[in-house]
Amino acid sequence: MASTETENERQERHRQAEPLIAKYFAGMVGSMDGVAFRDETKLPFPKATILYAVLNTIANCPDRAEAEAFCFLAGALGRFQPGIGDDMLVREPGLAGQLTPDEMQRDIELTAKMLKDSRFAKECCLAALAMNDRLNPPRVGFWKRLTGRDTSSGFVDAAKAILGPA
Repeated sequence: MASTETENERQERHRQAEPLIAKYFAGMVGSMDGVAFRDETKLPFPKATILYAVLNTIANCPDRAEAEAFCFLAGALGRFQPGIGDDMLVREPGLAGQLTPDEMQRDIELTAKMLKDSRFAKECCLAALAMNDRLNPPRVGFWKRLTGRDTSSGFVDAAKAILGPA
């Protein structure tokens, strides 16, 4: 009799795979030197799955520099757009004058889509960074920023004793 995987087991398996998905995508992006766009069907996973994996990696990353590198990586998802086809779309700087009007229009549309996707990824990354308790430990200074004044009370004194200096 085959055992069935529980929802918690499935979620744990996905959590364990997320850093691998993110690192695989990092290698893929690293090999795109000079490539402006690729078809999103060339991704090993759907864009949303990769973004989710990258964001969870950022939210749990113990190192700020590594977390910020993953933020850059998330922005690279915008370079993968539908309808490009099998070939990578590479444009050399200064070739705009040699493009046909249709090619120019396509480049403009792809660039707009890339910017929209990249902005969304950046907003998600900022939220993931903010959720990372290892990079943003809670401090009593939060209350000062929240209230605009340094208050002293039994609660604040107890919090300072637990959390350390702000």
